[in-house]
Amino acid sequence: MLGTTDPIETADMKTFDEIRAIAAERKGGEDELEDLLPDVATDDDLREIEDAKYLENMAMAMFSAGFKWYIIKAKWPGFLEAFDGFDPDTVAAYDVLHIDELTQDTRIVRNRVKIEATVSNAAWMLTKVEEHGSFADWIADWPSNDIASLWSTMQKEAKHLGPKTSAYFLRQMGKDSFLLTNSTSAALVEHGILDAEPKGKRGMKKAQEVFNEWYEETGLPYSHLSRILAYSTEA
Repeated sequence: MLGTTDPIETADMKTFDEIRAIAAERKGGEDELEDLLPDVATDDDLREIEDAKYLENMAMAMFSAGFKWYIIKAKWPGFLEAFDGFDPDTVAAYDVLHIDELTQDTRIVRNRVKIEATVSNAAWMLTKVEEHGSFADWIADWPSNDIASLWSTMQKEAKHLGPKTSAYFLRQMGKDSFLLTNSTSAALVEHGILDAEPKGKRGMKKAQEVFNEWYEETGLPYSHLSRILAYSTEA
């Protein structure tokens, strides 16, 4: 079991093959499980995505947090219009008057804090463009075996992008990464992998170590490992 000390194998710890077998049984078989696994973008795929699309999906993840997702989805065409297609240069230049106007715009969810965060994040993205050539390159170059550090970096440097929101945003873009959903976190404990659900930087680091081991063992993408783990529990 992986906990606050060095990894210790126990009789209760399930192998990933055992975890996959449980998930397959719960989903009706291997073929059915395979059909449920998410698409994963290559690094080249990620580089080809325009930075505006990254800002758009970042904003969508942020506005969806703590809100009913279907309301955000229904309003999204209005968001695209109101935020000028989420072009980072344009959004980063919004002044206070423009932000005030957006807080009165019925096409969007009029949450001033998240509107201001979107403007701030557009400016933050432009700093990554200066440093790396594009925001897409920065995301593509970050290794998936240290994805938890990317979540922490985004939480520290951007606005309203905690680890969970960052993780969902990256998964939406196709970046190969695991998710610490309620199900995956519970499964890590249920199957004897961790002694407590991963929380905070230390917990994320422990979870990263687990997924790195499984990645080396199976050769499966982190996104697939995460989804299979989630399907292996009823939590």
